[in-house]
Amino acid sequence: LRVDLESRRDALAETVFAEHVRAGRIEFRLRADRLDYEIPQELLEDLPERPRPLFRPDGHPLERSLFDPIFESMLDNRFESDIACYLDTQAALSWWHRNVARSGYGLQGWRRNKVYPDFVFAKTERDGRTALVVLETKGVFLKNEDTEYKRRLLVALTEAFDDSRLVRGGE
Repeated sequence: LRVDLESRRDALAETVFAEHVRAGRIEFRLRADRLDYEIPQELLEDLPERPRPLFRPDGHPLERSLFDPIFESMLDNRFESDIACYLDTQAALSWWHRNVARSGYGLQGWRRNKVYPDFVFAKTERDGRTALVVLETKGVFLKNEDTEYKRRLLVALTEAFDDSRLVRGGE
């Protein structure tokens, strides 16, 4: 009974969420006010006694992370390390950041708890504009009941994102 009730509640909540997005009462865009998320200026991390720096497969240290250095223990698993190394080699990226769950950048959807994407990065588009991208990584080994929710939420927010109403700096 509880599973059926939760399923029905989530379906209704998603419908209301989508209606509010269409009506403009819920927006997914960058904000520049006191309620805006700010990328942290420092990162406190508990490290092992002998932390091992993370290197890309080409042997170079990571260069585009917002925080330097990056240690292996700062990422949850080898899958995330591989993604961090991949992001670090992409010429179109200005920077990347390994987001911290429950204290970092979170996205609120139609369920109670926020979704904390694993990575946030800035990428330069072909037209020269910068796009802020969030990335939630899900290896097959991590697939669980909320994987589909996160996928649908990120698709909905991506489709709803609109910064055309914002005034650009200097305008």
